[in-house]
Parts: sequence; C-alpha cells; structure tokens
Amino acid sequence: MKLKSILALGLASFCVIVGAKQPFGTVILDGGKLEPVSLNMVGATNEHMNFCFANNFEDGSIYINHSEGIHTVTEYAMWRRSLDGGKTWEKTPFQFGGFNSFVNKEGKKCQVESWETKNYTKEHTIRLKVLKDDHSGLESVTTSKIIMPFESNFLLHREVIRTQDDRLLLNAYCRKKGEAKFTSFIIESKDDGKTWQYLSTILEATDKRYTEGPNETTIIQLANGDILAYIRTGGPLTQMRSKDGGKTWGDKVELDKYGVAPAARVLKDGTIVVISGRPATNLYIDFTGEGKNYQCVEIYGGSGCSYASVLEIAPNKIMCIYDESDFGSWKNLSHFSRIMAATYNVIKDDSLKLAKVDHPKAKEYKHFYFPGCMQGMDFRNAYTNYSMLTKAQGESKGTWAEVQKIAERPHPILHMEFKGKAHPFAFSHYYANWSTNAEYSKVKIGFEVRLADLSLKNGQFMVLCKLKKAGGFALVRCAAENIEYRENGVEKKVPYDMRSGFHAFRLEVDANGRTFSLYNDSNNQCLIKNAKLSNASGGNFLQVGDGSSQVFGAVDLSYFGYTVER
Repeated sequence: MKLKSILALGLASFCVIVGAKQPFGTVILDGGKLEPVSLNMVGATNEHMNFCFANNFEDGSIYINHSEGIHTVTEYAMWRRSLDGGKTWEKTPFQFGGFNSFVNKEGKKCQVESWETKNYTKEHTIRLKVLKDDHSGLESVTTSKIIMPFESNFLLHREVIRTQDDRLLLNAYCRKKGEAKFTSFIIESKDDGKTWQYLSTILEATDKRYTEGPNETTIIQLANGDILAYIRTGGPLTQMRSKDGGKTWGDKVELDKYGVAPAARVLKDGTIVVISGRPATNLYIDFTGEGKNYQCVEIYGGSGCSYASVLEIAPNKIMCIYDESDFGSWKNLSHFSRIMAATYNVIKDDSLKLAKVDHPKAKEYKHFYFPGCMQGMDFRNAYTNYSMLTKAQGESKGTWAEVQKIAERPHPILHMEFKGKAHPFAFSHYYANWSTNAEYSKVKIGFEVRLADLSLKNGQFMVLCKLKKAGGFALVRCAAENIEYRENGVEKKVPYDMRSGFHAFRLEVDANGRTFSLYNDSNNQCLIKNAKLSNASGGNFLQVGDGSSQVFGAVDLSYFGYTVER
C-alpha cells in the first residue's frame, strides 16, 4: 500500500485550472479541491492558549476544551462554546466540552471523562456527563468502573464513535506498570455509554522510532466497516486499520514524519479528513475515502501546539479549530494568543486529475512545479500579484504569461513577459504560500530558466527569499552575461553567460548562518558562496518573477521547486 507522497501534494497544490475562477486561496488537489470560506476568532488572551479539542452537534452548537497559561507552569483548563454554528463564541459557565463527547440514543449530549495519570491499577473510574437540552448546565454526572487486563494508568483521548453495529468506541492510551512508553488501546460500550469494557490494543511501542510510544489517537469508521486509527507515536504519525470492528489491528501506514493529537472525520460524501502536525498544522485529505490516498495541505504554519480539531458543520463543509500561541520552543513573539476557526469547503471533483509527475528533479523538492504536469500555470496556492495576465489580457500592456510547447523541452514551459511600464503592469510576480511566522531554518530552491530577450542586459528573472528567523533576505537576478545579487545590502555581480539555452540553478539559504549560496545545478558549480543576507524585517516570503525596475524582460520557466526546513 502506498500513500500519495507529500511531494505529490506539493505538485498538486501548485496548480490552478486555466480559465477557472476559483475563490482566492483555493488549493487544487488530485480529485478535488479545498476552498476557503471564512476565518473567525474563537477567543484571545495575553496568555498562551493551547490544546483545542472540539465537537459539534446537529443543533449547531460547538463545544471546545482548551488550555490557557504556560504549559505545565501556569496552565489551567478552559471551556468555550458556540450555540450558533461558530458565528459567536462564549466561555462556558460549566465544565462540558468537546473532549470525548457524543450524542446518546435519547438525543442527549454526553461527555466521557477519565484522566488517571498516577493510578497504576487494573480498575479505573469513568465519569459520564449529560448536558441539559437547553445548554444551561449539566443534567447529570454518573460514574462506572472499567477493569483492564493489565495494570496501568488510564487516559481517555479524543473521540467517541458509534459503529454500524451500534456500539460506542473510544480510544485511550496508558503506560503499563513498569513500562516507560505508552500503549494505545480502545474501549467499547454496548449500553449507550453507561458502562465500558476494554476491547483491544491498537499499537504498542515495538518500533524504536516510537520515542514516546503510541499515545494520542483518534478513530473513524469507513462505509465498508473498516475502522481506522490515527496515532501519535513520538515518531511517525501512524494509521492502523481494523477489519473486524476493532478487535484486531493491522495494515500499518505512516502518514507523515511526525504528528500530535490527530483528529479525523468521514464527511458526508465519504471523503476522509485528518488534522495533525507540529510544528505546522496540516490537513490530510483522502477523496477516495479508502484511507490510502492522502494529500496534505498546510493550513497554519506559525507557532502553536498543533492540537487541533476538524468538524463537519454542513455537508462537506469543515471547520478547523487550532491555536496561534506560544508552546515549547516555538518562541512566538506576539503579546497575544488566540484560537481560530477556519472554515473550508472540501469539494470532491473527479475531473481534477493531475498528470503523473516524472520530471527527474521532482523528487528533490517537497513542492515542485513544471507546466507539463499541471492544468494551470500558477504556483502552489499562490496568487499573482498585480497583473500576471494571460497573453490575450496583457500583451498590449507588456505583462503576460502562458504555457507553451517548445522543441527544446519534452514538457511545456511557462513563458513570462515582464515589460509593463506603468502601474500596475510594471510588477508581475508570484508568491509561494509560505507561513509568515514559521521559523524556517533552511530553504533549498531549484529553478530552470531561459532568457527570452537577449537584447536586454539587465536582470530578467528574480528570486527573492526572505526568512523571518534570519531577519534577512537572499536576492538573485538572472541577466544575459552575469548573475546579479545583493549581499549585505550591496549590489554585486558574478560573470555568467545565460545567452544560450536553459540554465538550471539551486539557491540554498541558511537562516542560522545568515548566508546564501547559488549553484549551477547541472554541474554543481558554486557561483555565489556564503553571501551574507541583506537585513529585512517582517515575515517569510518567497517571490518569483520580477519585482523592481531592475527586472525587466522575458523568460521561459522550465521548472521551479523548493523545500523548507524548520
């Protein structure tokens, strides 16, 4: 079994269909798209806000558990809710949230609780909270006992699901007595949540890469009856599959290199969405509904704990609830923290099929673009600044772009003209969809270009990479007889003949060393070695194309790719 690679995701999400009018920020994927709808604030304080666990109900109410204060130092629990589908939010005057919550057969909103970190026994206590129908408070709180087959502590986590055979399943994790690492397991209820029994162990710490051991887990059931579990391990974010209702587990798949507190939903049309991450917050989408074809979209790349929730608030409309806050060593410089609710349409569309990517450079970059593999010409969820128009729209203005087939390359190229002389057509460039506040440490950028107007001697293609962590930027420009660049604020040149054919380059930027180097990627010749970044304030961005009066002309772009490290 193979997942679609994160590389393929970068490829897919670089494109926008030519001529199609997509809402700003739409991410085109293979077999569908993610369409942004709105972004609302749940709450904000001048303290840290982390660990968002949310659930929604059919009456439009949404309940959230989260924390406020410095993790493990001044941290305390907080409950919030919305009674109007996320339009407005308030602090909940009583302790009922989205953590381990469900609706019983009587239509009552319920929450199951147990968090015994130090009680290493076989017997543990589970509390069942029932909410009043008018949301005014708790109707009842009852307890029951569960007997485990081993001595351990006992931590219920994340989701309660009702299976097709009318059982309730709830994931949990523990440290068995005498063991240092966690074990992920599942419990079940056959009486609508009144009592619970141990069902099975999902995953144990048998892999050395599981530095913590399997712990935070979420579960879903597919239309074919399979139950999928998504597990934090301290190593790879891992998916397990059960084909017998949760009794046994197998078919292990690694979704990503790391991930915390995953949450998942099966949408009305069968699409699977999973949210997890760290340090970024990622959304994994499988339009096939099989749990075998995930595509990854980063929905937030700034500082936070990446404990997030994903809810279906209307058919195929999701709400992602996450924190923008300091946590651990992310070093958020903001004086305030907040919890946000981002709403998207998840649209399955079989007509959005991307061609197989077989370019030899594709595997070197997480996000990679060349016109031959795309239906469109825009970079990954990027936007065209000012006036990157089609030829029909912009030729008279001197600024336009179109995909062209040429004899010199087996795949089409993107031809771009930068000859506009008046605002707004004097500037035409792309921005990659980078997080403004992420702590990017290293960036590798690859591109292959050919100058298309050899009568000009100035720079005709520019790459500008600014990194917040470094407080500086790298700038290179391709001209006919040299590479222009800026080092520590000073304009410089290095001789280089670009008057014939395509030339492949690799730009490497090091935020920690505050330097950048440029290589001829065909022979690995170093053209610029450890040049000092120029000072710049503000967040990260990657700009490609023109951008100043010093970048004027025309180019053919064969490919463009980048990889970032934090």
